[in-house]
Amino acid sequence: MTPTLVLRLLCLCAGLGAYLCSSGLLRLNEVFFQPSAASPSDWNGQNPQRDNAHQTDAAYDRLVVVLIDALRADMVLGSAAMHGTTEGNEQQTKGELNAHMPFTSGLVTSGRALGYVAHASVPTVTMPRLKALVTGKAPAFIDILKNFNSAALDEDANLVSLLAASGKRIVFYGDDTWLKLFPETFKRSDGTSGFYTRDTVEVDDNVTRHLKEELDPTMQEEKSGDWDALVLHYLGLDHVGHLRGPRSPLMREKLEEMDDVVRLVVDSVRAQDAWRMEKDKAARPSLVLLCSDHGMSEVGNHGGATLEESSALLMFMRGDGKPMRSLDDISYKQKRSQVDLVPTISSLFGLSIPIYSSGLLLEDVVRASSGFALHPETYYLRALYRNFQQLYALANIKFHASALVTFDKQYEIPLSKLSKVLEGDEHGISVDKQTAAAVLEACETLQAKVAQSDGSEYNSTAIFSGLVFIFFSGVATLAMLIITVKMEADDKVVQQGSHLHAVLGVGSILQIASLSSMLRKAVHEIVSAQRKGELLAFFVGVCSGFLFLVGMTANLRVKELSDQNIVEDGSQALAGWISLDADASARVVYASVVLLTVLTSLAGRNLRLSLMEMIIWLLVGLLQRDANFPTLSLLCLQMESVARLLRCEQAAALRQDGVIVAGLALWLSQAAFFALGNSHLVSTIDISQSYHGLSAYSQSLVGALTFVSVFSGPLVCFVNLFQWLDATTSVKASSTLSGRETQGLTGSTNATKAACLTIFTYQALRFAVYTVVVYFMRFHLFIWSVFAPKMLYEVAHLAVSLVLVALLAPATSNSERELNGPTKPRHMDYESTTTTSSNENK
Repeated sequence: MTPTLVLRLLCLCAGLGAYLCSSGLLRLNEVFFQPSAASPSDWNGQNPQRDNAHQTDAAYDRLVVVLIDALRADMVLGSAAMHGTTEGNEQQTKGELNAHMPFTSGLVTSGRALGYVAHASVPTVTMPRLKALVTGKAPAFIDILKNFNSAALDEDANLVSLLAASGKRIVFYGDDTWLKLFPETFKRSDGTSGFYTRDTVEVDDNVTRHLKEELDPTMQEEKSGDWDALVLHYLGLDHVGHLRGPRSPLMREKLEEMDDVVRLVVDSVRAQDAWRMEKDKAARPSLVLLCSDHGMSEVGNHGGATLEESSALLMFMRGDGKPMRSLDDISYKQKRSQVDLVPTISSLFGLSIPIYSSGLLLEDVVRASSGFALHPETYYLRALYRNFQQLYALANIKFHASALVTFDKQYEIPLSKLSKVLEGDEHGISVDKQTAAAVLEACETLQAKVAQSDGSEYNSTAIFSGLVFIFFSGVATLAMLIITVKMEADDKVVQQGSHLHAVLGVGSILQIASLSSMLRKAVHEIVSAQRKGELLAFFVGVCSGFLFLVGMTANLRVKELSDQNIVEDGSQALAGWISLDADASARVVYASVVLLTVLTSLAGRNLRLSLMEMIIWLLVGLLQRDANFPTLSLLCLQMESVARLLRCEQAAALRQDGVIVAGLALWLSQAAFFALGNSHLVSTIDISQSYHGLSAYSQSLVGALTFVSVFSGPLVCFVNLFQWLDATTSVKASSTLSGRETQGLTGSTNATKAACLTIFTYQALRFAVYTVVVYFMRFHLFIWSVFAPKMLYEVAHLAVSLVLVALLAPATSNSERELNGPTKPRHMDYESTTTTSSNENK
C-alpha cells in the first residue's frame, strides 16, 4: 500500500469521525437524512389532544397574519422595550427606528394592540423560526443548515395543519419556505424565493398586489370572502438589512412602506369585520397578528444570539378596532418567548395545542379576547388548564414519571380545585386569584423543565465512535510525521542551529512591503515556458494573464457600481465597458474563472498552481466587501514575503522544513479568517455578497460562493502553500555537484510530506479536542449560541484541510517519481560509462 493511499484513507477516516461527532452533538445527519416523525406510540399514553376535557370555544372567526421578516422589536416598540428599560434617554430615543412606523407603533401606545418583545432562540434564521412559530418547539441548531433546503414539516401537530384540519381555509402569499413546509395545505398561494437578497422591491410587491382582492373592504371581490386565515410573509426588510443594514436610508423607506401595509391591512380588516358582523349577528371579529421570525444585528445579519438578532415581535390587534388593553397597562413592554404564540393561537381559535409545544399562554391576549367566547368568565382559566395539561403530557414524554413526583405533590391541591370548578362538579366553589396564580406557576415550572431538555438529545455512541476515528487518524499521522521529520533531519545539508534564525527571520520579513503581484509571477512562468519552447504552455500563460486582467477590471467595475447609482461615461474606447451594469460585470468575472479553470487542465504543474491562485483571487475580490480590501492587500504582501523568503539561499533550512512551512500557512490562515470579519458566530456570515451576477436564487451556486466568501483567508493561504511547497521542490542547491543537488531534492520531497502530515495532524487533533470540550459543555447555558456555531466552523476548517492534504498527496508521489527517474537497464549504465571514458581518452 503506497503512502499516498494510506494518507487518503486516513483523510476518509477523519472525515467519517467528524461526521459522526457532529451528528451526535449537532444532528448533522439530519441535513442529509430526514428523521421520521414521532409516532403516537411514543407518547406513553399521554395525548393531550385526547385527554383535554376542557375544550375552549373560539374567540375569533378569522386570522390575518402579517409576518415581516427580520422586523426587530425596537422598530415598532422602541429600543427601551427591547433593552428592558422603562424609558429611553434622549440620546437613545433620538435615533429610534420606530419613528419610521408611526401608525404601527401608535396602535400599541394607544391601547389598540398588545405588543411583546418575543425572544427567538438560536438559530435566528427563517426556517427554524417558522417551525417554532407553528409547532411551539424550539428548533435544533442544525436547522440553520436545513434552512437552505427546507422540506415538508414532518410533525402534523402544528398550527397550520390544525387550522386546516378544523376546516379553516388558508391563503398564503410570500416566502416560499411556507410552501415547502406545508405542501398542498393552502387554498391558494403565491410564493417568492427568500434567498435572493438583492431583491428588495418585487418580493414585497408580489405580496401587496394580492391585498386588493383578498382584503376588499366591501367584500365584493370573490376572494375576499372564501378564506378563514390569511398569511402574508414580507421579505424585503430582511433583504435591505443584509444589503445596507438597519439604519440606512433604504431601511427607512422600507419601514415606511411596511407601516403603510399594516395600515392597509388593519383598515381593510376592520371594514370587512363591520360588514360581516352586520350581515351575521353571531359572527365574531378577526384577529390581526403582526409578527417577525427574528431580528437583525446592527450590520444587518442574523443567525446568532445577540439581543438585536433574538428580539422579534409579537403584536395582537382585534379586527373590529376595539382596544386590547387599558392605557395604564404596560404589558406591551414584557418579554416573552416566541413559542408562546402557539398555545395562545390554539386557545383563541379552539384548537388543540400541538403536542411538542413548550409555549406558555399569553394571559393578557386571552383575557382581552374573551368577550366573544361562550363562557367569558372562565375562558382564560379553561385555556390555562389546557395549557397545563399539554405541558404535563409533554413532560411525561421527555422524563420518567419519578421526575415529576415532587411537582405533583406541590401543585396537587390548586390543580384539583381548578379541574373540579371547570368540570362543574362543585358550582359553589369559585377560583380565587391564588389558585389561578398557582396553576400559572405550575405551567411556568413545566415550561422551564421542558425547554431545558429541548435540543439536548445527544447520541453518545456516535460521538465516541467519531472520536475513536479522529484520534486514530490523528495519532497515525503524528507517527508518520515523526518518521518523516527524522528522515528530513538525516538529509539536512545545513546545520540544525539555523532553524531558529530562519523562524525568527519570518516575523521581520512579513513586515516588508513587497510590490510584486501575482500577475508578475504568471509572467515569469510564461517566459520560462517560452524559453523551453513549450508552445501550449506559452499560449495558456498568455490567455490566463489576459483573463486575469479582464476579471480584475470587472471586479473593480462591480465595486464601483455597488457604491454609486450613476456612473459618468468615459472615453469612447471604454463606452461599451462602462455600459455594463454590476451584474454583467460580475458575469465577466465568472466567465474568466470558468475559462481559467479550463486552462488549468491544459497547463503544466508549475503554471497550474498560478492559475489556481488567479481563480481564488478573482472570486475573493468579487465576494469580499470593500472594507476588507486593505486587509486583503496586507495578506497578499505577507504571502509574497513568505514566498521570497523560501527562495532565498540563506533559508535552505527553512525551505526544507515542511513543519515550519505548513505551520506558517496554518497560522496565517487563522489570522486571515478573523481579520476579514469572521468569528465563531453565524451572524458574521454575509450572504449578500454571494448574489453578484445572479438573477435568481441557486442553492448550489450561492452555497459555493458563500463558502468562498467566508473562507477567503484560509483559501488564499492554502493555495499559496502550494506555491511555497512548489518553491521548495524547484529551488535547487547552487552547487553543481549532482550529489548535493539530489540531496536537496530529497529534502524538498520530505518537506512536502511533512507539510501534509502537519496540517492533517493539527486539524484532526484540534477537532478531537474541541469535540471533547463541547461534549462536556453540552448542558451549558451557551451551548447553542457559542459552542455549536464554533463546532460547525471547525467541521468546515477540517474539511478544507482534508481536501488540501488529499490534493497534495499525489504531488508528493509525483515528486518522488521525478526524483527517482525512470529505471534503466544495467547495460545502459555500462554503455554510458564506457562511452564517457572513451571520450575522455580522446
